[in-house]
Amino acid sequence: MKSYIYLALTITAFLFLFPSCLQEHNALVPNLEGVPAGGVTYIQILDVEDDLAEIEVGVFVVDHFGSYITGIENDRFTVESNSSSVDYTIDKIDEEEQENLGAFSVGMDFDQSGSINDTDPFNARIFAGVSFADKVGSGDEAAVFAFSDGGFYTFPHERLVDFTDNVDALKEGVESMEGRADGGTPLYRSIFNLISYVSDNAKNDNKAIIVFTDGEDTEGGYSINQIIAEACAHDVRIFTVGLGNGVNDRILSEIAFETNGAVMLAEEAEQLIAQYSSLGQLLHGEAKIYRIRMSVRKNSGGSWFNGNLLSSVISLQLAEDYRIKFPIERYIVENPICN
Repeated sequence: MKSYIYLALTITAFLFLFPSCLQEHNALVPNLEGVPAGGVTYIQILDVEDDLAEIEVGVFVVDHFGSYITGIENDRFTVESNSSSVDYTIDKIDEEEQENLGAFSVGMDFDQSGSINDTDPFNARIFAGVSFADKVGSGDEAAVFAFSDGGFYTFPHERLVDFTDNVDALKEGVESMEGRADGGTPLYRSIFNLISYVSDNAKNDNKAIIVFTDGEDTEGGYSINQIIAEACAHDVRIFTVGLGNGVNDRILSEIAFETNGAVMLAEEAEQLIAQYSSLGQLLHGEAKIYRIRMSVRKNSGGSWFNGNLLSSVISLQLAEDYRIKFPIERYIVENPICN
């Protein structure tokens, strides 16, 4: 519980240090507190012709409580290319609601490798997991897993709580991870093995995995394509949550988008709370999405080909002193693994 006190102090410090950010943003969200965040729900390749690609990106924005923020002015969104030879232009932004998917069965998979002690010293991921458990409603169910190699848990992951709708049991499972981070990161093995568990034990057709990590896979054993194929074969969506600079944005994005999940990348640990608090609605198909259409042109000649990588960053100037970044990473693929 000490970590929660430290986390509360951190959030209080944010409110004290960034009053102008919150004051400006309160026009959109009354009584906003904490650290807003967001995520990317899809990147769709609409058309490719010679040096021009047309794409659509879905993003969401939430306040600290995980409530979706709507009504943001279009000019607050900008895009910057990660390549000097490619230009990205925002053509149109619309707001939309998702299609309701009903009750969910979700496996929460938490990275408990040793690096967590540095990237998340105040256990924001635990507070975030507890926040998600509070959103498990009627008909929903969740399970809790922790993964590491050579640490406190069975390789490649250990089941802490079986599928249940018991909120208290889920909270206890998440809270049991405090002070138990050590070892390597069997990210790929954990995801791959969890897919079959979710498929075999879920009571709902709306099946998903939420996987949190602060780094890249260190153990191998499976490829990204194998993970995607396994998830698609079992109709399990994968939602990836990455913390800090040690994660591979491209890998987490590829896993999420190819399995019809979403990717959430937190620059600071406190953003995890907002992201996890929003996941209940996202899983239900009740999120509020900004559809951003963009033109992507090669300015150095040449054409787009199968296998080319689209790479940029959408930035949202949420307030004068606060910006949210959405890394955009997607390959142009003619024959995706999941159809």
